[in-house]
Amino acid sequence: QDPVDEKAKYGKSECAARGRRQLLNGLLISVLMACGLAALAPSAGADIYWTDSNAGSIGRADLDGTHVKRTFITKPVSPSGIAVDARHLFWTDVNRGTVGRGGLGGRGLIPDFVSIPNWWTPFPMDLSLDSYHLYWTQGSTFIGRARIDGRKAQPRFLDTRAGGVSGITTGDGHVFWTSNDGFDPPRRVGLAGLRGNKVTREFIRTGNTGPGNMARQGKFIYWVNSNTQAVSRARLDGTGVTRRFIDTGNGVPSAVSVAGGFIYWTDYVKRTIGRARLDGTGVRRNFIRVGGSRGGLRGIAVVPEHQAPSGGRG
Repeated sequence: QDPVDEKAKYGKSECAARGRRQLLNGLLISVLMACGLAALAPSAGADIYWTDSNAGSIGRADLDGTHVKRTFITKPVSPSGIAVDARHLFWTDVNRGTVGRGGLGGRGLIPDFVSIPNWWTPFPMDLSLDSYHLYWTQGSTFIGRARIDGRKAQPRFLDTRAGGVSGITTGDGHVFWTSNDGFDPPRRVGLAGLRGNKVTREFIRTGNTGPGNMARQGKFIYWVNSNTQAVSRARLDGTGVTRRFIDTGNGVPSAVSVAGGFIYWTDYVKRTIGRARLDGTGVRRNFIRVGGSRGGLRGIAVVPEHQAPSGGRG
């Protein structure tokens, strides 16, 4: 066979092989660059959310306190409690008597996700959730419940046998609530099983502190105190109570959320969001200045980065 043809054939083969290697190298570099950028990018949905009853809106900010948007969602009329999971945020609307739901990105809004009949008054206020159910305070005595998909609403799921029920959270197989009624002393934290059984009216005596909105993380429960301007903390078994765990300063703390190594709280009057470390140190009372008209900040919920959805916001 002609050696010239052999050489030409070899040259074409070598050229094709070199092209394939360059293509593979280019694809590898593209993949590595994409992975590197993805690792540097913040997790989608890792945000702070709060309700503003005066503005009739839900606000949002990044975890570092930047990119504050006071009117992130404007569907609610008078939002109060707020709770989040990895993909959705939920809120109570006092005027509508509903629990709403939306994606963490503010899309897919359903204002009447849980609709409570008009005869069940007063309407829902504070809100909490676990993997299976939504829980809310129904007036000053009852706790309501619905499935996490919004079905089978039970406005009187649990009779707390207490007055002034204002805060609620769940954990360790229980529902916890605060009772802040001067006509039904003592002010306290109550406890019941997730089936509404085994009710303990005086699980923790809080003193005349004005206990309100609650949160739970790990082995602890937390609640705000409007009378003493503080966040309290106790273990899930009711021991280790620290009434003044965090001094929130001169204002009216209205809600608390714990996530991602920090404790956050809203101040109803000053329209600020505070933040502190889990051990109560590093207090920043004006971590976020929401601004706007005086008063109105109520609920707060935080999605930490490790819980944010990897597929983008809903």
